[in-house]
Amino acid sequence: MVNVASTAQTLSDDYAALGNWIGLATANTDGMPLEVPVGAANYERVQTTWTSGSGGVNNGKPVTLNAPAGQYTFVILCSAKTDSTQSGDTLLDYCKINPPPLNYDGQIVVTPQFTQT
Repeated sequence: MVNVASTAQTLSDDYAALGNWIGLATANTDGMPLEVPVGAANYERVQTTWTSGSGGVNNGKPVTLNAPAGQYTFVILCSAKTDSTQSGDTLLDYCKINPPPLNYDGQIVVTPQFTQT
């Protein structure tokens, strides 16, 4: 926990500067994110724009992700639109989510937010 609000905001701003590409993933056998295959139901990562707040908060612009039918367990933050080697080399962080499953190809709207505490 960071007790000085300006320090928390500096750390949050530094985090937001690492990347702004948002994606979807399922869990693989070790519980780590396994990203939706690019092109499945027109899936691709979508870029957000971070807005610096105060007290350690950065808010991202909502993004709409195309997704094939299925259950998604993670939102991922990446440093690029695609991986150069498809080895996950642009994955920066991930967050567990629990939306209802998509019974058909559709869209999921994500509003990213990072809070440094």
